[in-house]
Amino acid sequence: MLYEFIIGDETEGTRSLKQMYRHKYDVEDEIIKLGVIASSEVVTLFEVFSGYTPSIDGQIIQSDSHTRWMFLSILIDINNANEKTINRIKQILIRKYEVDN
Repeated sequence: MLYEFIIGDETEGTRSLKQMYRHKYDVEDEIIKLGVIASSEVVTLFEVFSGYTPSIDGQIIQSDSHTRWMFLSILIDINNANEKTINRIKQILIRKYEVDN
């Protein structure tokens, strides 16, 4: 759902939430409530919106820094992940640092 909100895709789910006066921040809150279960998916979204992995439809997305920070912020708020997920985010951030410098 968060992916759909960010890319501006009008789906049944996003329309339903908007009708209830909800927005992407409500989706973020629900992801944070899921905790460690969601952390791997949040890392995947960070990868997609950083342009490292193609999106669902095969496109490469280069989002702004605010969007990428949102995913990191969600991970900080979750404050829990398994070792595999932690290693994935480390590798992504190392790669990002190398590309930026």
